[in-house]
Amino acid sequence: MDEEEYRELFPKSKALIVLETVCKAAVWLVIAFILGFFFLRMWAMSGTKMTKSYLWTDAALGADTLTVWNVPAHATTNTESVFTESDIFLTEEIGQLQFTLRYNESLLRKEAERTGAEEPPADCTSFVVFVLEDDLGNRYTDYRYAADSRYVSHYLKLVFEGLDGEASSFRLIAYRVGEDGTTEEKPIDATRIYASNFYRTAAKVKKPSTADARLIPASAE
Repeated sequence: MDEEEYRELFPKSKALIVLETVCKAAVWLVIAFILGFFFLRMWAMSGTKMTKSYLWTDAALGADTLTVWNVPAHATTNTESVFTESDIFLTEEIGQLQFTLRYNESLLRKEAERTGAEEPPADCTSFVVFVLEDDLGNRYTDYRYAADSRYVSHYLKLVFEGLDGEASSFRLIAYRVGEDGTTEEKPIDATRIYASNFYRTAAKVKKPSTADARLIPASAE
């Protein structure tokens, strides 16, 4: 007995046909939901136009000659890190290092729970400060930042200037600021941002007429 004869002898009931249709639709909806969630997450983690750009400062605008090096993020960030670095730009003529940090919105929710706030802060700059250290023992506590977000991913563009030209390695350290305004001794994260042996390429940048107004001064002191 072939399949066609079997179907003629034992036809499917309407209830079974409806059940099969519903099951197929449910399977396709689950697949579409999983794919949609995956692509939404990838989109959120891909950064924004601001985070991928080189942000111009007064020092950069005032330089007669300028070479902006684009440094791919080194594989130093582990799964326990709070921040993930990307879009690193080094400008040696003015001793500048700027880069993007990505972090999850859960960091803001945890801070709200810790302080008893009704709403999470807009970004982490109200309770986290950053210090850049080089291999010569210098600590850079003054920086500028610009904040952005996309879905559950939040971004900070940090800009440090006045770096020692003899330094060959830089490490970023993040500290939590207590409710009394003092910086906690134990860092919440630390990662190497740049070393002289990292691969780098010259970035194509176009000098604007004014410095980027989105950069906000900050200090870890």
